[in-house]
Amino acid sequence: GSAENRKLLNCFNNAEVKDDSKSNAGCVGGVVGCILTREMKITGCMNTGPVSGKFDASDKPSTVCLGGLLGYSAISATLSDCSNSGTVTKGNAKASEIHIAGIAAYLNGDNNSVSAVTNCTNSAEGAILNEASEVSGAVYAGGIIGYHKIIGKVTGCKNKASVVNTSKASGNVAIGGITARAGNGTMTDCVNEGVVKDDSESKT
Repeated sequence: GSAENRKLLNCFNNAEVKDDSKSNAGCVGGVVGCILTREMKITGCMNTGPVSGKFDASDKPSTVCLGGLLGYSAISATLSDCSNSGTVTKGNAKASEIHIAGIAAYLNGDNNSVSAVTNCTNSAEGAILNEASEVSGAVYAGGIIGYHKIIGKVTGCKNKASVVNTSKASGNVAIGGITARAGNGTMTDCVNEGVVKDDSESKT
């Protein structure tokens, strides 16, 4: 669900987190689904359970955020010393835009503060996998972060999992071992050991 507390410390999830609803938007995370109105620090948290979502809204394809730790943050967020070993999968249904990652799917942020991800590790035994049947917009799939939009700082992170996209998208497709797409910011001392692969027929 959503979280508005200032801090989340040493939390652990080993259960499956799954949303197969027919809603036209969704944020799913192994620890936090979405952060909406207050800056938040997530420290020392771990997810070992599988995270997945289908969101099969046939009347209006969905915008989906799926993260091993965090689905979506509308405001600046800090994640440090966190880890994910659960698979993250977007199920076979149409979508308008997809953000999927081993740690944080979509960090929107703001212009007044930095969203930082530090010393986080994704070691999912399976792939970070987007298998939506068709995407009318963009796909951002990353081992650590899907889309880091405003001001970002990524330091000392490691991805060990494969990152795979099989969806045909009409918009941009960005796939990265650490971050799929980033706005202004820095990336320092990060390592990717996973396979990064696009098996789609996308043209962008």
